[in-house]
Amino acid sequence: MLVFAIIYAILFAGLAWKKLNWAILLLLGFLPSYLFRFNLAGIPFTVLELMILIITLVWLIQNRKDLKNLIKEIRQNKFYWPIVAFFAAATIGVFVSPTKIGALGIYKAYFIEPIIFFFILNHQIKKGLEIKKIFTAIGISALYISILAIAQKLGLPFSQTFHAVPTPYLNADGSVDRSVSAYGYPNAVGLYLGPIIVWYVNSLWEKAKNYRETFFKWSVILLGSIAIITAQSAGAAIAVIAVSWLLCMFHKKTRIPAIILPIVVLAVVALEPDLRNFIVHKVFVNKNYSSFVRILIWKESLVMLVHNWFFGAGLDGYQTAIKPYHLKTFEIFQYPHNFILNFWSEMGIYGLAAFLWLTASFGRLNTAIIRKNGLAKSLLNLGLIAVMLQMLIHGLVDVPYFKNDLSVLFWTILAVAS
Repeated sequence: MLVFAIIYAILFAGLAWKKLNWAILLLLGFLPSYLFRFNLAGIPFTVLELMILIITLVWLIQNRKDLKNLIKEIRQNKFYWPIVAFFAAATIGVFVSPTKIGALGIYKAYFIEPIIFFFILNHQIKKGLEIKKIFTAIGISALYISILAIAQKLGLPFSQTFHAVPTPYLNADGSVDRSVSAYGYPNAVGLYLGPIIVWYVNSLWEKAKNYRETFFKWSVILLGSIAIITAQSAGAAIAVIAVSWLLCMFHKKTRIPAIILPIVVLAVVALEPDLRNFIVHKVFVNKNYSSFVRILIWKESLVMLVHNWFFGAGLDGYQTAIKPYHLKTFEIFQYPHNFILNFWSEMGIYGLAAFLWLTASFGRLNTAIIRKNGLAKSLLNLGLIAVMLQMLIHGLVDVPYFKNDLSVLFWTILAVAS
């Protein structure tokens, strides 16, 4: 793997030096490349991190004569002070963590590198990098993640050869129950695809240049949705449906169908006992083990945080801090599976406040643009709000930030907005 990383680094560095924007688009098209890991001088790295570091180095060298203006641009960024607060909270999270090595790894991969990439991407957008190309690259990544998930569910041989589905997600006969695509667990599929699907749903209201563009949009939406179904990621599905419905309500042409559809669905559910029983099984806590476990996680996490309310558990400290409060009826998870509890636990109450400040600033900026220019001229901003809303809704029951690809995706959304 190290040999492959070295060869790839040389080729990627050559591309970045000649065409920095192409290198950025390649990185965005391969956000799941963090799954390829290697050690360099005893320090763990991923291919995604390697690309970020190369892009950073090339960007700094090519702009070395203009560093004062770059620093000025960074300080003038609309999210500068929330970012400072957010990063400071992450830094404190390293010092208070009981597992310093793990904390430093998270600090590097989820905070330092994504935030650096945020400023580089924002600069390159201002220099002419097209936003449509950014989301096309991300859409391509959604396609191959979706295709692999669907192939696993269909039992196609190449899908298991590339990445075997772990035993807990197989049926008794060996067939795939929940697909995991390139990841190790099903919910990762929904966490990654959900925001991308919502972006492309919003893009349907933009006039496409040709049939190929329309085909691409619908491919991302439909294949991504099928992949979420094969992964049985209920949180992602609910968030995508809810936000897509809200988008339909925003537009006059789709408002009436959006009002009628829930009524029809409720009528069908009321008249169809099997469907109603299935929904009850999935929704109500006492009928759904996954929901039941989450409730227990939240309860014991809250008790732990009451006793550690200011600093939380520190970065990578949750599994250690929760042990005295754990009920021992199920495994200890890496995070509390709720974005409020996740940030509170990892970064303290001040870190949660910084995250809320950052997302609130994001929301205010985009809503102000929509109010000023009108909805028709602000579809980009509506799409950005929709993506963030999807992440937060799904984040009520999962972990939409603390993963390599998700943290970079989060900061990409902010870079486009600012």
